[in-house]
Amino acid sequence: MNLLERLLHEQYYTDDGQPVLFCCTECDYTSLSVGSIHAHAEQHRDIAIDPFGLLVPPWRLANIEALWELTEIHVVDGDRTVSPAEVEGL
Repeated sequence: MNLLERLLHEQYYTDDGQPVLFCCTECDYTSLSVGSIHAHAEQHRDIAIDPFGLLVPPWRLANIEALWELTEIHVVDGDRTVSPAEVEGL
């Protein structure tokens, strides 16, 4: 678990009480924290307006719909992908 996950650690469960794992669809990064996976997923989005990636318009950050498109949710006891609606607290 990295420092960001330690600071923002949260655990989510399906409606029937099964823990879930969040996975990035662009790479192999996984996390128990939705905040951590979405912070990671921001690097995969092409949102910079300059060639160096330094100037990011604030209205382009934290686009929840775009972040969920880059996130898969897996039930820990099986390998079944679920939707955000099936996870309690999201």
